[in-house]
Amino acid sequence: MNTKNQKSKICEHCKQNFTIKEEELTLYEKVGIELPTICFFCRIKLHLSFWMFGKFRKIKSDLSGKNLITVLPEKNRYPIYTLTEWHSDKWNARLFYSKHSRDCLDSYFLYDCRNCQNCFMCWNLRSKSHCLENIQYTKEEYEKRLKSFKLGSYKSIQSLKRHFAEIIQNEAVHRQNFNFKIYNSDGDYLLDCKNCHNCNTINDSEDCYNCIRGLKHKSEIDANGCWYSELIGNCNCCIDSYCLKYSNWSSARYSEYLDLCIECEYCFGCVGLRKKKYCILNKQYTKESFDELRTRIVGDMKKRGEYGKFLPYSMGAGPFNFSTSFLYFPETKKEDILRQGGYWEDIDESQIERMPTSELPDDIKNVPDTITNQALICPKSGWRFNIAQNELTFYRANNIPLPHYHFDVRTKNRLKDLTILQSYPYKCFYCKKDTEVYYLPEWNYQKIACEECYRQNIA
Repeated sequence: MNTKNQKSKICEHCKQNFTIKEEELTLYEKVGIELPTICFFCRIKLHLSFWMFGKFRKIKSDLSGKNLITVLPEKNRYPIYTLTEWHSDKWNARLFYSKHSRDCLDSYFLYDCRNCQNCFMCWNLRSKSHCLENIQYTKEEYEKRLKSFKLGSYKSIQSLKRHFAEIIQNEAVHRQNFNFKIYNSDGDYLLDCKNCHNCNTINDSEDCYNCIRGLKHKSEIDANGCWYSELIGNCNCCIDSYCLKYSNWSSARYSEYLDLCIECEYCFGCVGLRKKKYCILNKQYTKESFDELRTRIVGDMKKRGEYGKFLPYSMGAGPFNFSTSFLYFPETKKEDILRQGGYWEDIDESQIERMPTSELPDDIKNVPDTITNQALICPKSGWRFNIAQNELTFYRANNIPLPHYHFDVRTKNRLKDLTILQSYPYKCFYCKKDTEVYYLPEWNYQKIACEECYRQNIA
């Protein structure tokens, strides 16, 4: 690799050294944005802090006073409207307890299986049916054995989950990554991508660097949670955009520093605008006045070292620990976020009358209808949660025991495989050559295969 044209920097947030590669420099110039002053991980962390995640709360609309359900905090710093108000002018066979499996039906505890039906506790299978721990049974034998597992029992399911985790750790062969139909690209969970580097969970994209969670990117860098966009940089959750920079939750063209703007062009430093053009700080200008004032503002921002940076933590819609960023960076400390001007919310619901989930009936068939009127307490987060009537109906229909943890806790556990942004060195289980994979060392996976060996032995 040519290192002559690389740039080394020290991250303003974590104080660690980071390098901007020549390819990144080229794309930064093409998109037309300033070079980052914080490292890749701190950029992701900052962007995703503007993308709120759980916990759901009931509050009232600041416009109409109507009740609404939102993930934003009760004591919010901004007005909150219902979805209808915001946009106005004034079910399939299910797969259970499984991972990385596709096109499978009526099965339980599958890992990396394809086109399988009526299978239980299996791994790396292709086009199989009536298998249990990768052993083939007749339909009658399989159904008889399946009945012995007490799938409606919470205690039984927890025991099965622990066994499944042991199988994943010691028996299953893990592919190098979960990329499909890619060309000259690196990262994880990429689909139909070309020339995409250091990217994660993006589809149908090309010529991108440092992007996660999105689709239809073209010639973009540091664009996270963005869809259907081109030539945008240092943006979060922007859609249908072109030549957009340093912006959040907006759709726009040829604009910079926007937040919550829709279908705008040639705007700078604006919030909440719709279908506007040549606006600065939400004020309308002529094209000539806009160009002159924008040039002056950018020059002044550069003198103060502000221009080219994304919005600060202080402008986030809610607390960091209730944002998507906390899914990717759960080790973040409250004091670190507060020191950078961000927000944090500690929730104490100990005063609310509720029932510990340890007192729930073990088997779903013994759960009374009145459970929907009972507040439950999560043993991990301490938060209250309820079982909705439709939820109870689903659990009964599919013989699933009631959950014992809050929805957010369950979701974070399910998503942990998707939030690994850094690769780690391993040796291929088959050919023993060095390979880079997106599995944490502490997961202690014993059988990891490089892409070539995986295709030869599994796919």
